[in-house]
Amino acid sequence: MPKALSFDSKDEIVAALKKRRWENDLTKAHTNKHDDLGPLTAIYTSVGSSTFRSFPKHRKTSPSVVFRRWASTELFDGAFAELRDIQSNVQYREWAFRLAKRLDKEWREQLRYDLDLPRALKLVNLLAKGLCVVSPLWPDRYTTVVNYIDVPLDQFSLRPLACIEGFDHLRNASMGSVKTREQYIEIQDTIRGLCDEARVPPIAYDFLMWDGAH
Repeated sequence: MPKALSFDSKDEIVAALKKRRWENDLTKAHTNKHDDLGPLTAIYTSVGSSTFRSFPKHRKTSPSVVFRRWASTELFDGAFAELRDIQSNVQYREWAFRLAKRLDKEWREQLRYDLDLPRALKLVNLLAKGLCVVSPLWPDRYTTVVNYIDVPLDQFSLRPLACIEGFDHLRNASMGSVKTREQYIEIQDTIRGLCDEARVPPIAYDFLMWDGAH
């Protein structure tokens, strides 16, 4: 079973980030898509089966079907154009929070239980990451968007932060450990600070922690 990476200090994380060839990671992610059908490819491949398994079905209604149907509607109704034109992390978070609230509403209507904001944000952030490696963001426009998107939060991105003062409670964290909007922002800002120090975009942190554990 994959195990989250652990570090002894903040400086060790920054050093690892500096060495990460995140541009190559993005190229590999694009190549692994095989058929680039644009946003449709991201809709069907950005969230893996292991993530969907953590969400219960409602009768015969599957979380993967609900997510993909919802994402298709949102992206083709303007959400993709909005993402393409984002010029800051503040704008990205406004976009992500708005979509997460809509996804939670759809979840309650279709699956009959609350998704909650942090879990919805993980799915939205995975979708945004997936959109960066397919056309029309790939191969030219992704270089702007990747600077602004947030990192999907789960055990692999959360637990490495336990070496930082004030985050030792994340040592055994999982996707459900982030309960509030305020916690989400604090963690994302901490990750962004590490990446700023290493002079890499936050997606480099995502690749480091996910690929390093798998």
